[in-house]
Amino acid sequence: MTKEYHSALVRINKANSVGELEKLERVFTDIYERGFFTLSEFGLLCVKILDKIVDIELTEETVA
Repeated sequence: MTKEYHSALVRINKANSVGELEKLERVFTDIYERGFFTLSEFGLLCVKILDKIVDIELTEETVA
């Protein structure tokens, strides 16, 4: 895995809201389109983002 991928994982882990994660997804899409992520890395990042979004939304539902 590239250093860009590892940096992206750190950014995902630091994100605390759905909005932040959606912004990261857009940024990572641009980075992928410029060739800095492999297709495999990009796919794994997208899954990680979606998993974290689901976790946040489930937490919000149980709190409300």
